[in-house]
Amino acid sequence: MDAVFDNETNYIAWNSSIDLYSNCTQDATETSNLVCLCRNSAYVITFEIGVLGNILVCIAVCRNKDRQTITNMFIVNTAVADWSVVLVMLPSSLVVDITDTWLFGGAFCKISIAIGK
Repeated sequence: MDAVFDNETNYIAWNSSIDLYSNCTQDATETSNLVCLCRNSAYVITFEIGVLGNILVCIAVCRNKDRQTITNMFIVNTAVADWSVVLVMLPSSLVVDITDTWLFGGAFCKISIAIGK
């Protein structure tokens, strides 16, 4: 997530010129409202699948002793890392896409940039 800040530290989306990423809070036509609804629904579905899927991977490997191989432990490690990215990045990205502002402070901005890279 590349971000640019102007002199007043307002968030300016790097992709603000693309119509798909327009501000969902502006007065808009039915078409752009539909685009906002579809985009926001995709965020929610991705979040739910990401959280549930990664938790199920961890449970499946941890409950079965015969599945606790080195390879599966690497898969669990990847699932935990992906789970943390889903929990941190998706909600903050959704809020930024809807409001076109960064509401989470400077420390969380640095954390989300480090995780997102």
